[in-house]
This record gives sequence, structure tokens and C-alpha cells, in this order.
Amino acid sequence: MIEKIRLLKSEVKADLERLDEIYSKISESYEECAETEKYAVSVEISFYINQLYTGFERIFKNIASFFENNIDDEKWHFSLLERM
Repeated sequence: MIEKIRLLKSEVKADLERLDEIYSKISESYEECAETEKYAVSVEISFYINQLYTGFERIFKNIASFFENNIDDEKWHFSLLERM
């Protein structure tokens, strides 16, 4: 059991490190967007926000799976957020 907890902690830590990178990219892109007002940069920010959401979702899935929470297949996004 302790090994499983270590694995979960390691996975969450790695995911959080990736999320930190995404936050940095959002910040950089936001500064560029504020200066240039380029549409392409706002699209880039949207892409990073989607990656951010997906990253949190992955962490939540790993936690739910670890604690053997069954997620409703039909409405799994809602079910996952509700459990977290």
C-alpha cells in the first residue's frame, strides 16, 4: 500500500510540474497578447488553458482511481469533478 501511495505522489508531482510549465506559458503568452493584441496569441492562450484543465483532470482521475472511486461512464466529467 505504501508503494502505491508513493507512486500516486510521484504521478501527482510530475503532473503538477507540467502544470507549472503550462502556467508559465500562459503568463508569457498573456504578456505578448497584451502588447500585440494578436488573435493568434489569444488562440494559443486558449490552447494552454485547455491543457491546464486536462492536467487537473488527469490528477483527479489518478486520485479517484487510487481510492477506487467508480466514475459514471456516461457523465464522467461531472462525476469526477463532483468527487473531487
